[in-house]
Amino acid sequence: MSTYVSARDALVAHINTGWTTTYPSNRIFYDNTLKIDMNSVGDCFLRVEIDFMDAFQYDIDASPSHEVTGEVVLTLFTKEGTGTRTKLSMFDYLTSLFKLVKVSGVQCAVPRPGKRVPRDGWVSEELKVEFSFNSTY
Repeated sequence: MSTYVSARDALVAHINTGWTTTYPSNRIFYDNTLKIDMNSVGDCFLRVEIDFMDAFQYDIDASPSHEVTGEVVLTLFTKEGTGTRTKLSMFDYLTSLFKLVKVSGVQCAVPRPGKRVPRDGWVSEELKVEFSFNSTY
């Protein structure tokens, strides 16, 4: 059984462990970060948003179960002119970290590319990972 809190905690722990081990010099920020100082983050950083999107009941037992769905949006920011190979290797790593894995009861889908936005000397590119978890109340 998972809750919103335990699902978010599991996803954050999974991201933190993997990213900080593989890319220790690249900082990670979450959706509750108020402001990112773009002058102090180096050439690359990762921003993570965890959004809960929907929920539905899937049985009518005495203790009904339901499924919650959501999305992790991994946005990789790189300075313009730093090339694409390093960024793509980071996307490959994040894809392998999340692709079809189950993290403490949270089932992740296949990551898919999202928006690419150049702005103020930076390029941000998204990788989106849908997830779901079951809960019984």
